Amino acid sequence: MLGEIKAILYPAYNVNKTGNVFILEETGKEASCKEAKFEAKNEYLIYKFDQSIQRDRVKIKQLFPFYNAGNASAMCDYIIFYKKNDSRLFAVICNLKSKNKNNNSGQIKAGEIFSQFLFNTAKRLYPDTFSSIKLEIKNVLFSSIRLYSNNGSKSGIINLLSNDDVKESFIFENKCR
Repeated sequence: MLGEIKAILYPAYNVNKTGNVFILEETGKEASCKEAKFEAKNEYLIYKFDQSIQRDRVKIKQLFPFYNAGNASAMCDYIIFYKKNDSRLFAVICNLKSKNKNNNSGQIKAGEIFSQFLFNTAKRLYPDTFSSIKLEIKNVLFSSIRLYSNNGSKSGIINLLSNDDVKESFIFENKCR
């Protein structure tokens, strides 16, 4: 299941992490939320799209070069595909923000739409593998201060703290039920 998704995307966007506990990083110099901690019991696949990559010796600066400049090309920091079991696949849409929500909702929504597009492409290309699989989406924001209420938040975004004093983890087994 994850192998089929991995076969669809250009490999430079893949983030190679192994193990049950892993850290995803924000490399911005001004960022006060520099990392997101995850704990997983099952297989996962991580993509980072807000970066420039090389393809055929050409630097690709825009993820969606067919869009004009502006919010149309917004994207979340990471998409993590998590295989819960043989019939359930989660797309965890992840953003790291310091102290404000700046375009967070738009970036999260773009990640949701793109992960659904990837899943639907996998279903089209590998119908036997994906015929009984359902994609479920979870949205998570790591921030240096609390930006959303986690108690019945209407936003649907799980807000976890990550700063010098507190490092909350996204535990797949607890959040992906």
